[in-house]
Amino acid sequence: MTGFLPVSQGLAQDTSPGDAAASGEVKVLRLYRTDTPPTLDGRLDDAAWSGAATMDDMHQYEPVDHGVPSEPTTVYLAYDDENLYVAVRMWDSEPDRIMARELVQNRDLRWDDSVTVYIDPFNSRRTGYRFQVNPNGSRDDAVFETPTNANVDWDGIWHAEARIDDAGWVAEFAIPFKTLNFDPDNPDWGFSIERSIARKQEEIAWVSYNRQVNPGTTGVISGLTGLRQGRGLDIAPSIVSTQSRDFEADSSGVDTEPSLDLFYNFTPSFTGALTFNTDFSATEVDDRRINLTRFSLFFPEKRDFFLRDVDIFSFGGLERNGIPFFSRRIGLSDDGRPVDLEVGAKLTGRVGRWNVGALNIRQDA
Repeated sequence: MTGFLPVSQGLAQDTSPGDAAASGEVKVLRLYRTDTPPTLDGRLDDAAWSGAATMDDMHQYEPVDHGVPSEPTTVYLAYDDENLYVAVRMWDSEPDRIMARELVQNRDLRWDDSVTVYIDPFNSRRTGYRFQVNPNGSRDDAVFETPTNANVDWDGIWHAEARIDDAGWVAEFAIPFKTLNFDPDNPDWGFSIERSIARKQEEIAWVSYNRQVNPGTTGVISGLTGLRQGRGLDIAPSIVSTQSRDFEADSSGVDTEPSLDLFYNFTPSFTGALTFNTDFSATEVDDRRINLTRFSLFFPEKRDFFLRDVDIFSFGGLERNGIPFFSRRIGLSDDGRPVDLEVGAKLTGRVGRWNVGALNIRQDA
């Protein structure tokens, strides 16, 4: 059951439920640890869900702000040492009309029915994560650089399954704590959830403000203690081998270059990264764009090394001319030609109320 707390009182105790949006109160839901992780199969018959915390006090924010939803929704939440588990039962009076067209991962799901989980592990209302799935189980994710601006090129490791049945559809999430940055001493996380009914153009949420759902407009899930990130070490070695042949001189050669990316979490909220002889051959190519203005184009960053904790290096929501830091300039010469990165190091994280970021790159001549 959801409780409400005045913003000024923090999370000391529950008060009587009421109109949180009107009174300035924050919705709070206490979570419980599960000893039996659920199987992600689009069914809610696991023991973990029978003892999970539940919420069903959803409201419509499109087309009617804080209106009554046309279809009921129930959300189940639980956690263990390794993962946050979320299950959503979305009843639908016309299950044969549920929209589920997208099958490709990391694609825009705006035209499908979908459910989206918003998590702010620091409960700062400044940044957070977004995890979205449609009835086909197609997933999309993003990290918020500001309370309202999400970077969709970020990719995290998480799992979800969904299934349409006679009553509507069900989605289940398992979000590893290894994927998130968080403060292990903070048991209270910002949280919200959003459901989209595409055919009705209806948007439903647990918490929203001014017809928006983002880290700046979340409730709170409490009781998250004893979380683990494992060793917090990721090592990604690779080798690039190029073979060339000069037919005129009748000669050939092979050029082999190793590279290494290393990521280490000193604490759950402070991360270090090293890269040597970096190879970005697996990075997604940019979309072709035609510039008909006198201003430079700003292509989004898609390289994993620079996407880690990308929100730390975002300033004031600036995205165009006047932007203080633009990582796509790294790896380019003065005339715009690609330049190899020899070595790079990055430290990012949160210390108390402060965001800390340091980046040093040595690139080829």
